[in-house]
Amino acid sequence: MKIQLINSLLNDINENPLFENDTLIVDDSKNFEHYVQFTSSKENSIKVAIVCSKDAIQINLDRTVETFELNNEILFTKEYESRNEILKILTCSVEVVYCGKNYTDFLFFEKNVILKNIKIISGLYLKINCTKKFYEPLFKKT
Repeated sequence: MKIQLINSLLNDINENPLFENDTLIVDDSKNFEHYVQFTSSKENSIKVAIVCSKDAIQINLDRTVETFELNNEILFTKEYESRNEILKILTCSVEVVYCGKNYTDFLFFEKNVILKNIKIISGLYLKINCTKKFYEPLFKKT
């Protein structure tokens, strides 16, 4: 069901389905009976790992793990919203602010409008010497 959901999104933007896609490829080191991980391979785009398990779709961005997770309950009760959240990650430009190794702020843009913001704080941090990096979208919306 999870792979079918992502494949339908890829189809909506005229991209090849998982297992045939050159941008999101199967990570053989993370491919087991109960889950499979697809990892992005596109230069100048943020590193994305999509983990499809029996219980959820987990999305890891850049240096963060479990940045975004949609469990079965959310996928079934809020399918439209779930699709839109995944689509943003796949088709938006991303600006990332790094402050040390414990603070990461993701800003997802479409046509210079911020559509989503995710802040990951994993410990104590100081907002000094922060750096920004801009990433192109993994896929273009058609």
